[in-house]
Amino acid sequence: MKEEGHMAGQLGIAVIGCGYWGANYVRVLGELPGVRLCVVCDERPERLQEVARRFPAVSLTTQLDAALSCDGVDAVIVCTTATTHYTVTRRALMMGKHVLVEKPLTMVSADADDLIERAESKSTVLMVGHTFVYNAGIRKVKEYVETGRDQVYYLLSTRSGIWRRTTSPSSTTCSRARPSG
Repeated sequence: MKEEGHMAGQLGIAVIGCGYWGANYVRVLGELPGVRLCVVCDERPERLQEVARRFPAVSLTTQLDAALSCDGVDAVIVCTTATTHYTVTRRALMMGKHVLVEKPLTMVSADADDLIERAESKSTVLMVGHTFVYNAGIRKVKEYVETGRDQVYYLLSTRSGIWRRTTSPSSTTCSRARPSG
């Protein structure tokens, strides 16, 4: 496994899990200034071949502990199967790493509580990837619900660019109750 010294001013990242979502993180992190993609880990070596081709300086491994021990890793992104999130995230937190884990955080709420306690005890950041929280349409629905001024009857949302190819932007339409009178 290649190990490079920690470069000043850059956050060293390990991506654990290189399926669809993990590969997306690898692509973005490999091009993002201010971060250094240190290592990518996946239990299936064939998934690492494309990473090796596109990012030859990035270390690759099939072993979780090797990835977490890689020189310069400050934070970990967990993109594994949901049933493994607790185990992988727990191991990263135990090693003092900051962790972004894709949803769900865990499959059992007691495990989520354990991870939160571990992160707090190590003074590390633990966060869950909830990308839809930042969607303008979802934020508008939240505003309607919180203000109570209108009732939301239904929400129609079209996501483009993820599963189907289209040139139109993602959109969300919300139908509200009309004031009586």
